[in-house]
Amino acid sequence: MNKILVLSTQILALLLFLNCSKQRICNKMPKGVYSGAFTKADGTILYDPNIQITEITESFMIINGSNISNNKCSIEGTIQNMSLIYQGGPVSIKGKVDKSKGKYIIKGTFNTTQGPQAFPISGNFEFKSN
Repeated sequence: MNKILVLSTQILALLLFLNCSKQRICNKMPKGVYSGAFTKADGTILYDPNIQITEITESFMIINGSNISNNKCSIEGTIQNMSLIYQGGPVSIKGKVDKSKGKYIIKGTFNTTQGPQAFPISGNFEFKSN
């Protein structure tokens, strides 16, 4: 019985540590220029080497001048100004913040309406710290 209690306590402590370390990743994410890649459903990749993140808080971040919600490393919102998209956007994004090999990464899915005929485009995106 005592072993079960100790094991349960260790598992709970590990889960708490993993959650806290994830929160530290989000809180330490640097402002600055990020390299972006948008991979459309057809496999076409659109690159934007100048994604500007100018503010980061526990509840939001500012990407290219647009307020994007930030909740425990999950982000969601619409970037109004994306130069690689026809007529500059808007682009709706939903994703997660992570850290790998010393680089901060925001990745997830995107959708937008692009082109003179305004057809929908969707796919995956990834922003990496420089």
